[in-house]
Amino acid sequence: DPDPTNERRQVDAAYSSVTPTPVKDPELILLSEELLKTLGMDESFAKTPEFVSVLSGNAVIDTSEPWAMCYGGHQFGNWAGQLGDGRAIALAEILTEKGDHYELQLKGAGETPYSRRADGRAVLRSSIREFLCSEFMHALGVPTTRALSLVVTGDDVYRDMFYDGRIKAEKGAIVCRVAPSFMRFGSFQLPFSRGKLEDVRELVDYCIEHDFPEIDSEDAAKYMLWMQEVVKRTAELVATWQSIGFVHGVLNTDNMSPLGVTIDYGPFGFLESYKPEYSPNLNDNNLRYAYGNQPYIVKWNLYALSVAIDPLANPNDVLTPDGEPKLSEAMESVLNSYDAIYDRKYMEIMSRKLGLTSLPQRETTGDEAGTSETESLLGSLLTLLRESQVDFTLFFRRLGTLDPRVEYSRVEELPESLRRLLEMSEREDGDGLEKELLENRWMEWFAWYAGTVREQLPDIKRAEKKLAEKEDGAEKASREHPYASWRRRMWRTNPRIILRNYVAQQAIGDAETGNFSTLSRLYESLKRPFQLSVEEESLLGVSSEEGVKASDALRDPDAEFVEPAPEWARTTAGIAQLS
Repeated sequence: DPDPTNERRQVDAAYSSVTPTPVKDPELILLSEELLKTLGMDESFAKTPEFVSVLSGNAVIDTSEPWAMCYGGHQFGNWAGQLGDGRAIALAEILTEKGDHYELQLKGAGETPYSRRADGRAVLRSSIREFLCSEFMHALGVPTTRALSLVVTGDDVYRDMFYDGRIKAEKGAIVCRVAPSFMRFGSFQLPFSRGKLEDVRELVDYCIEHDFPEIDSEDAAKYMLWMQEVVKRTAELVATWQSIGFVHGVLNTDNMSPLGVTIDYGPFGFLESYKPEYSPNLNDNNLRYAYGNQPYIVKWNLYALSVAIDPLANPNDVLTPDGEPKLSEAMESVLNSYDAIYDRKYMEIMSRKLGLTSLPQRETTGDEAGTSETESLLGSLLTLLRESQVDFTLFFRRLGTLDPRVEYSRVEELPESLRRLLEMSEREDGDGLEKELLENRWMEWFAWYAGTVREQLPDIKRAEKKLAEKEDGAEKASREHPYASWRRRMWRTNPRIILRNYVAQQAIGDAETGNFSTLSRLYESLKRPFQLSVEEESLLGVSSEEGVKASDALRDPDAEFVEPAPEWARTTAGIAQLS
């Protein structure tokens, strides 16, 4: 952008040079020490006033020229034209000793040419949520942008949280986000919409050179190879989201990365009970971005991207009846590969969530005489979870407390933590017969599942031994319990803890009064989502030293953040749903 003025305007460029707006009294309240090391930064520097000055936007690195990106996007399915970084300013790009590169971006650092009617600032509540979820998703192994720091600015920011005219002052904050690139699908869509195909080509070439070095083709075929990889990474990403119950909340094309990483944590949420229709976005009236719709919406977003990329490799001027560019057969084939990639990844993860190596099916009697139907172990479970409204995360974690050798006939006979979970489900009780039928179906499923575990145990042990040799060079001891391998397989896949909105709100409420202790404890817990509880250690038959090597003070540190949301939190605006 040749125009140096920081004024709202249409920009015919990929980015604009912008200087962050200084804040009054910056204070560092959260820091990812692990990410600091990844970036090759000295821990002693993080304790200096200069560090805080840079990460609050009060100082600029001498050798850098901060910038804000220009991009467009489809929002709720409608083309919105130019959008861009309205409150995010990139500070610099870091090249580590290992050869990795990362952009440092301040969210909430002030106005840019893309701020439109906004002030370029961010409030503490949304900044806390972004920092925590970024680092939690990383701890889960989900591809994501990272968060290096959270700084409170000492300035008030005025917001109408529910868009109902009730504006109030809130504490301002800035998150330093980190990723190899903050390009979005909309980065390519905007120049395409303006007829600037050579700009699209230049952006894709840049993206391939910096973030897809495995693509070494120099002709037009590289654009199809790039699109294939974008489809693959994105399909696997959303499959991972579905497996942990993560709901992004605002899957516009300007909120999706070609790198296949989770980006832009706004009104996100995690499933409490299994409700495919759950959307955490207060403005998502048609449930476009609900949990159950995410795989389909993401594929639609990939289609929107492919429209901009297809002409680079397959030039044609054919239009659909709607006046949209018609995709080439080659691009259609790439786009349609999404379904198989998604299904394969999703089934792979869900198998591991159940501690299995494969998911069985069986023939059952159909509704009509003489007919049969195919029933899957996973499909039957998801139906039961939905009807019973059992907590999604805790069910998979506590399923590992079962003993597959035991034939359970009643819910009362199940291990205590699992039994309590089924009994405390939020489902309204029906009549006695309905409850009995549902319980019988649960017992039938548990019997099928336990039989599957027994049958697959040799394969499970081989898979875990192979993984242990890859990770540690030796198999972890499993001699104490014959089903320890199965339990480890489950517990390294299913987190004990998720970032529940009501828990985040408790930490936010305390932080807004200047008390950051709850926030600090929550952050520490989210960094170790797979840590074994005391009960789980005993079921594996290992001591603390052989298991998590935790001190007595840390034997069960996450208890205050683990439990499902209380009833009041399930319907409270600003907790159950956010804007």
